[in-house]
Amino acid sequence: MRTVIIDDEQKGRLTIKNLIKRYTPELEIVGEADCVDKAIELIDREKPELVFLDIEMPDGTGFDVLTNVEYNGFHLIFCTAFDQYAVKAFRFSAIDYLLKPIDPDIFNRLALSAAEGVTIVDVKDVIRCESSVNYTHFIIADGSKVLVSKTLKEFDEMLSQHGFFRVNKSHLVNLNHIKKYIKGEGGWVVMVDDSKIEVSRRKKDA
Repeated sequence: MRTVIIDDEQKGRLTIKNLIKRYTPELEIVGEADCVDKAIELIDREKPELVFLDIEMPDGTGFDVLTNVEYNGFHLIFCTAFDQYAVKAFRFSAIDYLLKPIDPDIFNRLALSAAEGVTIVDVKDVIRCESSVNYTHFIIADGSKVLVSKTLKEFDEMLSQHGFFRVNKSHLVNLNHIKKYIKGEGGWVVMVDDSKIEVSRRKKDA
């Protein structure tokens, strides 16, 4: 994923770069910016797929960047020392909101934005994800469920690096939570919550 980092502090940009290098080296950093004007120019020029964005900067805010860029086809992660902007951040469809100093463990967590608020879950605790038109149901190991207004395809791209596998067009499962595979034309997987998910024939070998 082509990635840009926007933070007015060099230390902040360096921290994110180091965490990316250690935990998500598949991200390609294509640029950095330290103010609103440079950030707008950078995003419109590089057209990144992912943006790490600070909120408070000397010449404005991260929200000023978002309202003035022409290109907006990117995933967004806010990185800030201020927690009071979280609700506004998710209104801009942010996929995460990281509070400085950034805890490395956050790279293994998901912020699920639902109608009633934002639920933070550990990736390892997600048993499976089930598609429902333009929504995705998350089934968690503690028995809870979270309905998120994003497609399964978006989460497939995000979670495939964390041991998740798309067994059919409507189900993404955590391989670590499979307790049995039942043979068949494509077969079925039985999850730790005893749910039985069909495996499509073309996904059987994989």
